[in-house]
Amino acid sequence: MERKVFLGQYLIWVMLLLGQLHGYISCIEKEKNALFELKKFLLSRREEWDHDHFVPTWTNDTESDCCLWQGLKCDPTSRRVIELSFGRLFLKESSRLNLSLLHPFEEVRSLDLSFLSFEGIYDDVEGYRSLRRLRNLEILDLTFNRFNNSIFPFLNAATSLTTLFLPWNRIDGPLSVKELRDLTNLELLDLSRNRINGSIPIQALCGSSFGRVNFPEGVESSESKIQWIYWPNGIARVCCPEEAESSESKEQ
Repeated sequence: MERKVFLGQYLIWVMLLLGQLHGYISCIEKEKNALFELKKFLLSRREEWDHDHFVPTWTNDTESDCCLWQGLKCDPTSRRVIELSFGRLFLKESSRLNLSLLHPFEEVRSLDLSFLSFEGIYDDVEGYRSLRRLRNLEILDLTFNRFNNSIFPFLNAATSLTTLFLPWNRIDGPLSVKELRDLTNLELLDLSRNRINGSIPIQALCGSSFGRVNFPEGVESSESKIQWIYWPNGIARVCCPEEAESSESKEQ
């Protein structure tokens, strides 16, 4: 009897060990299904002449470890997707991204939606509040799409963002980004290669909880956590409060 109990416990330990060596790299079923839905959504809007293989490793193979798929990185403990990217894809004109397709990825920290040619985003249920569901999102790359100024109210809900890339889009005119006032964790904002004119409206991005910041000549002074801003005509280095205090101490 004791021998059978020992063998049973031994088999359990072997199964757990194999799970750690192999199974842990497989994302959870909910996110795996969500990846298929995203792929289906994107392919349905792809230009007919675009015949490149799109995320070919995303397959229906039940033994495939989705955490090893192209463009994915998972947390080794929770098996949740923490990084997600798709690669280049040419979408049809007027293609918009349904943000609700991203909601299953609750632990994602880095989301790369660059080079997808989206013209807009939407969520018929949660509207502008949609990105609030991604509470751990720190890096969002929207480079080389067709987004215009209407994207800002959606982005304002992503309050955990520290890095936001928006170059090569269709953002234009004097920039009024009051819609981004809730992004108090933002440290890098890239707006290069857009058609923006006027001064950098830092004040619209500021949180009252931050100390006074030193800005380069020609940049409005204000209270902000932002350290780097990539502007259409170049890069503006914005010192964080700690750096400003350190600089003042050295001068004295």
